[in-house]
Amino acid sequence: MSDISQISIDGSLYNIKDAAARADLAVVKPAVQALQANVGDPIPTSSFGNSLDTNKVYVYVGATDANYTHGHWYYHNGSAWTDGGEWGAGVELDDSLSNVAKAA
Repeated sequence: MSDISQISIDGSLYNIKDAAARADLAVVKPAVQALQANVGDPIPTSSFGNSLDTNKVYVYVGATDANYTHGHWYYHNGSAWTDGGEWGAGVELDDSLSNVAKAA
């Protein structure tokens, strides 16, 4: 397993200080990249009808209702569309990261 010591988040480069976090990232990063390659970027939708591809990720752009929230991304869990949270909400940084290069 390779030791990843830096990560880029929204154009800024961060050092990963904690060895366990680096090891976890070495496992997670390839999985996320594979998922992104297979799923692609989220697709805007205003309804979750039967015609949607359950292998894709969608951002709900319709009016918020009892089932879906405007601006949240959804994935299909095998039986239903599941809320993945607010699209583009960002990343919470803790003390295991330190900023080394700010985006221009």
